[in-house]
Amino acid sequence: MPRVHLSSSLSSSSSSPPSSSWRSSLRLLTTITSILLVFLPLLSSGWTFHLTSLLSHLNHPAFTILTSELRDLHIVHDLFCTQVPMSPFFARMWACPPLRRDEVGRKDSLEDLAQAYQDQQTHGVARHEDGCVFCRIVDGRESTARIVYQDDEFIAFHDINPSAQLHLLLIPRSHIPTIHSLTPTHLPLLTRMLERARTILHSHGFTEQQQQQLGFHVPPFTSVSHLHLHVLGLPYRGWLRSVKYPRRDSTWGWFVKGTVVERSLERARERGEKGGWRWGWV
Repeated sequence: MPRVHLSSSLSSSSSSPPSSSWRSSLRLLTTITSILLVFLPLLSSGWTFHLTSLLSHLNHPAFTILTSELRDLHIVHDLFCTQVPMSPFFARMWACPPLRRDEVGRKDSLEDLAQAYQDQQTHGVARHEDGCVFCRIVDGRESTARIVYQDDEFIAFHDINPSAQLHLLLIPRSHIPTIHSLTPTHLPLLTRMLERARTILHSHGFTEQQQQQLGFHVPPFTSVSHLHLHVLGLPYRGWLRSVKYPRRDSTWGWFVKGTVVERSLERARERGEKGGWRWGWV
């Protein structure tokens, strides 16, 4: 009889409804999705501006910190829109702007860009692109740029939305669209670019390595299609700014340190790689 009782108990338990844990998981997923549907589009709108304006009138240190972080919430939206694969329908739902195509291959091939670079080195002729705001700075047609350094090859100026105590952009005079346009032949250019950046940081008092951050944003997380090295003298101006320019050498999808690009171009040259820079070279 005890054995019969045991088997009937097992039969009863096997026919009972499954655990409700999956229902809890489903509810959690639904809640997160609902928050994303409502919250993310708001990050791209002006509601954070009005909220930070209100908090700025409240003279308290806690509100000052909160105001700073709220002002940077758009970074979360930008990262979501550029790093998460989604259909055009969901992109419109979450108020994501259309992603700009990388200009490599649209107007010029990598071979044309490499030839333009060689021409600049040989004849001193810089290639410019009509409609590029950074090319207008190079030509002197953009007077609003606060230039701090320039030579025959590079120009450095203040970022209009600084993310650190010092935040400069260092650009080559010749138009190179993005980091994906860099080929192994650009390695000497990149090495000189990093050397200039470190010299500039030293001249501004950022002499320690932990005070320096040099790197590139990777398309589509770019705003101007003219290669620009972010030259930051730390500390950051807020936690979300540190997320936008991470310090670790990990292969973040949206940011790569200048030294990592330099090493990857060296290895690509040794292997005889063709084409432009890509994550597979890191």
